[in-house]
Amino acid sequence: MFPNHSPAGLYNDLSSAIIRITAAGILPYHREIYNGQHPNPIPTPLVGGFGAIGHITALAPDTAVLKSGQLVYIDCVIRGRDDPDSFFLSAIYEGFSEGSRKLMRDVWRDGTFAEYAMRDCVVGWDFSLLDLVYMGYLAVPYGGLWDIGLEARETVIVCPATGFYSGIGVQIAAAMGARVIAMGRSGEKLGKLKEEGYLMGATKNIRVSEIMGKMMYERDAVMQLVKMIERDLFPLGRGFLDTKMFG
Repeated sequence: MFPNHSPAGLYNDLSSAIIRITAAGILPYHREIYNGQHPNPIPTPLVGGFGAIGHITALAPDTAVLKSGQLVYIDCVIRGRDDPDSFFLSAIYEGFSEGSRKLMRDVWRDGTFAEYAMRDCVVGWDFSLLDLVYMGYLAVPYGGLWDIGLEARETVIVCPATGFYSGIGVQIAAAMGARVIAMGRSGEKLGKLKEEGYLMGATKNIRVSEIMGKMMYERDAVMQLVKMIERDLFPLGRGFLDTKMFG
C-alpha cells in the first residue's frame, strides 16, 4: 500500500496494476478475523480488505488491454501463477499450502482497505460503484453453482437458505433460470425470500447422506459472473440490493 507516495513512481511489477480504491466490501465477520476470534490464520501486521472497486493509476509494461483511468473490480482470491491450487483470500485467509502462505506473507500481504492497492483486475461497467462492490459477495455462491454446472430449468436445493451467502445463492440460482427449493428453520425468513420472487418451493427437513464442497471459486467463474451482470441478469442496485456506505 502506498498512501504517502506516487504509486506510478513505486511500481515496476509485471502483469499487475496499481488501483486507486474507490470502495471495498466488508464481511460480516471482518471484526472477528482481525481481533483473533475467527480461526482464519493470517500474517501480521497487514492491511485488511476484501473485493473492491477502483480506477487504474499505473500499469505494468506488459499489459495489452487495460488503460490508466479504467474502472476495475479487484477480486479477493489470489492464485499462484505457476500453481493455481496455491491460493489464498487477500487479507482474510492465508490458504492451505506452504505456497499460498508464502504468496500472502511475502508478496500480497495487504488488502484493499487503503488508498492504493496492487492487484490483477477485471474491467468494470456503467453501474453504481457501491453496487459493483457487491460482486465480491455474488462470486462466492455463484462459483459453487457454476462449478456443479447448474442449468436453466434444473432444480437446485439451497440449504440453509436464509444465511448471508446462502440467501444470495437463492437469488443467483433463480437468476440462472433454475427452480429453487430452499431449506430453512425460519418460516418468516423463507417467507421473505418467497415475497421477493426467488423461492419456488420450500421444505423443512431433508436427510443428506453425503456432503461435498470446494474452497472458493475459479477465475473462469468470475468472468462468467461478469457476463451475467453485463446482460442485466443481476440488476444490482435496481431492486436487487440496497448498498450502504461506511467511512
